[in-house]
Amino acid sequence: MNSQELASPTLTVVELIAEKEKVDPVELQPPLHSVVDTEALDRMIESMSGDGRVEFQYCDYQVTVFGSGEVKIARITNNQSSSLVG
Repeated sequence: MNSQELASPTLTVVELIAEKEKVDPVELQPPLHSVVDTEALDRMIESMSGDGRVEFQYCDYQVTVFGSGEVKIARITNNQSSSLVG
């Protein structure tokens, strides 16, 4: 099990995008909690079966959070995305 599976899905999203953007997670704008209900997302993922997933856009990334806790991000560029696995 990797460290991303131990963290909450929303924390993992923020950390991955901050790492790609080379900024401190608290510097991401807008804050994730202003885009999605982070508590509800974490609860939903925790209660979801392993094959479920939630997708949303945040900070120019397409974010996919799987029921397993895995998080994948892909940068959105000109209506296309390039895959970046978290």
